[in-house]
Amino acid sequence: MKEQLICSLLSNLVYLLQCKSTSNKKRLLMVSGTNMSDKTTDQLKQAEIVQKATKLPSSRAKKKSHSSIEPNSFFEKCKRNWIKIVGFAVGSSALIAIIIAGSLGQYYKDKTLPNIRVAGQESGSMNKQALKESLQNRQKALKVSFTVGEKKLQPKEQEIGLKFDTEATVKSAFNAKRQEGFFTRIAYWRHRDVAAHVSLNDSLLKQYIESNTPELQKAPTDAQLQFDGASSQFIISKQADGESPDIAKVKSIILSASQDLSAKQVPVSVAKQGPKITEEKLQPL
Repeated sequence: MKEQLICSLLSNLVYLLQCKSTSNKKRLLMVSGTNMSDKTTDQLKQAEIVQKATKLPSSRAKKKSHSSIEPNSFFEKCKRNWIKIVGFAVGSSALIAIIIAGSLGQYYKDKTLPNIRVAGQESGSMNKQALKESLQNRQKALKVSFTVGEKKLQPKEQEIGLKFDTEATVKSAFNAKRQEGFFTRIAYWRHRDVAAHVSLNDSLLKQYIESNTPELQKAPTDAQLQFDGASSQFIISKQADGESPDIAKVKSIILSASQDLSAKQVPVSVAKQGPKITEEKLQPL
């Protein structure tokens, strides 16, 4: 009986121990499960926070990038549009200018261009024959005279060698502005002056003036090497300047006046005329 009682007690004790171990295990499992669930939730929360933190700057960067790109693209579009507008305006203006130049060029093909003054007179839109006749009539009416004090000289053209080249003047008038480039040709409002082609014969001019103005001529005195009997030495005589009409000045005045085909009274002035042999040249002797 005792042995049976001991065996039953031992079996009950083993059973109790088993029950305790299983309950502890369950508790441990429950605790570990809650811990794991807490850990996972914490990890999930941390992951969400990280995602939000990473998303926020990226969205801000996108906004910044969009804000930085949009103005540039806007200005670029405006720039491209302005380039197109300016290019169109320049092209259309050039086309209009070419059309106007072509039509006006055809109209003025056999005429002088507008605002051309020939020999001081407005001669725009004239044909060659009309311009030639106008120049010839003005040349016939041109009178050149000289004044020497109260004396007045009225030479003929052939006496002083005065000649007018009408053909060359007409040619210059027709070439005016036509040979100065495209933009000058279409600038019809600009004026151009064309002088008459005039020439003078220097020898005939000098001969006429000197022969008609003897009072203006005074020959210069050359220096001379002379023997002085009193001192028995060679001495140099004094030189003296002479006077003669200033032919160069008279010629300049005639040419400037004749280029405008305007009548002109030319005063004949006097110029000094030095000696050919001077004291300086004789000093070494």
